[in-house]
Amino acid sequence: MGPPALYVLHLWMPVLMAAGLVASLHQALPQLLVAPSGLAMLMLGVFIVYTGDRVLERSWGLGRALLPLASSAILACGLLGAVALRRRDTLPVLLDLALVSLGYPLIKRWPLPRLASVAGAWTLACLRLPFWTGGARLPPWALACGPAALSVACAIAAGTILCDLKDRDGDAASGVRTLTVLYGARGACAWAAAIAAVGVGAALWSHAPAILCCNVGMVLAAARPDAVQRPVSGPLLVDAALAAPGLGLLVSHAAERWLAGSHHILASF
Repeated sequence: MGPPALYVLHLWMPVLMAAGLVASLHQALPQLLVAPSGLAMLMLGVFIVYTGDRVLERSWGLGRALLPLASSAILACGLLGAVALRRRDTLPVLLDLALVSLGYPLIKRWPLPRLASVAGAWTLACLRLPFWTGGARLPPWALACGPAALSVACAIAAGTILCDLKDRDGDAASGVRTLTVLYGARGACAWAAAIAAVGVGAALWSHAPAILCCNVGMVLAAARPDAVQRPVSGPLLVDAALAAPGLGLLVSHAAERWLAGSHHILASF
């Protein structure tokens, strides 16, 4: 797979990861209803954050692709703003995400507060933006301390640690003390595995098989620091492990509906 294809996959995998995490959460919290506008807001937010990161880094040698990429991020910001104006109750969550994303280079210097803020902000967004509780929206505090939310937060925190492995040399040169810089690749992977193990326990407690698989995936990825610390394929591996369980649920539900429709058509003859 050439660099352009890897670039596209690396850009869109976090968007798929967001959809997968929402599907995993919905399996654990079936009493909640999914709001398409909220899911769109979450996926647009992920796209904006990761696209902005790629544009600012300019580490891909984008060349002529830089302008359309930046333009697509600006368009996504406009779409997100238009939807947010219709759902003003989500503005505090969007502001929280913006502050965490824009302040990431600063908070990255403090490993544990950074993990808590990043995992907390994205877990809150996955709960608050896409879900309804029937007639009333889900209050931001309603499930923030629930075992399903804790398990998702642990998976995101473990994935964040693993994605830092590729930046170890640059972070060390810049004086950024990530867990990878402080403890080395194997030490950071041990941290990630320990946090994911807590997520496994929380997923078992909340009877959430898909979220359980996300955390097991983080434990398995942490066992392969040589693979995870590769510049492009490493983050792809982490994102894919977080996305796959939920995407598998979506594919299985789509297949069930298709089979049910096929049986209905056949029965009508």
